[in-house]
Amino acid sequence: DVDPAVAVKALGVLTRLVSAELLEPEMIKGCYTLLLDDAPAVRHAAAELVNTFLAMQSKAKAMLHSSDLAEESMSHLLLLLSEFGDNPKYIPYLVDSLWDKSSALKDWKCMIALLLSDEELPDKFALNLVRVLKSSVMKASGGSLVPEDPASLSAPKPAAPKKELSKQQKEQVAAFKQELTLHLMRSLPQLLRKYQSDPTKASELVSLVQYAHIELYSLKRQDKLLVA
Repeated sequence: DVDPAVAVKALGVLTRLVSAELLEPEMIKGCYTLLLDDAPAVRHAAAELVNTFLAMQSKAKAMLHSSDLAEESMSHLLLLLSEFGDNPKYIPYLVDSLWDKSSALKDWKCMIALLLSDEELPDKFALNLVRVLKSSVMKASGGSLVPEDPASLSAPKPAAPKKELSKQQKEQVAAFKQELTLHLMRSLPQLLRKYQSDPTKASELVSLVQYAHIELYSLKRQDKLLVA
């Protein structure tokens, strides 16, 4: 609908129908593109719908196959991303829209474990997962993934202004960065060795260092990892 308020209401109705298991997956695929809508309210309402659907699918599959729920959630998220083609600009919008709804996006340890798994991911899935990891780390570090009032995905975007964080948010970001840094000390060299033959993935992975506490590398005598 051309009226965002009406679209939000309609998405709310669809979300309740999905929760009641009254809609088939094919019936809501047309709503996926609303995750990229210009209106934040529409994006967030679409995120509620899509996340409700993904959560139900992931839980059902995890119970059926006795598999890990976090991995199932990430697998369904990657399947969703495959619906949007290869444009890397979509991923920050999708992560931003789903951030408050999907716990899978905050489970960067699961993302790294999947990337390092002996079971190889399809190349497109692996690249999308690397980009989701980067966007998720940026979001958790207090960064803005999309402008406050985007005009269009196809139009050039100005840099998103950085919001002033509250004291509690700053403490959460600091704790996250410390945990991320300690984890990257072990996992980043492994990731780079595995994906060193792919310049695109390697470049995205190297960029994760900017969100870490570089000082911790010196304290832990891991400086050599920064120049490896």
